[in-house]
Amino acid sequence: MQARLTTKELELATALQIDHEKNIHIANHTAHIARLEQALSEVEPRMRELVARSAQLDRVYSSTTWRVGRLVMLPVRLLRRIFRST
Repeated sequence: MQARLTTKELELATALQIDHEKNIHIANHTAHIARLEQALSEVEPRMRELVARSAQLDRVYSSTTWRVGRLVMLPVRLLRRIFRST
């Protein structure tokens, strides 16, 4: 013989199930945030290094030495391009 649940018991069981699902969702969300923060902490130093290297390259490309070297090597680059295309 099966016992039937009363309306109050059914409501209580439903509420408990909803609370359990909410707790699981909160735990999953918290774990996800922790993984994102860990990934961000690993990426930030690399980004700082990348920005520093980019600034260093900008200084090189804007230097007089770089510009003079490109001008001096222009005929050689043009000849190489011509010979490669044939």
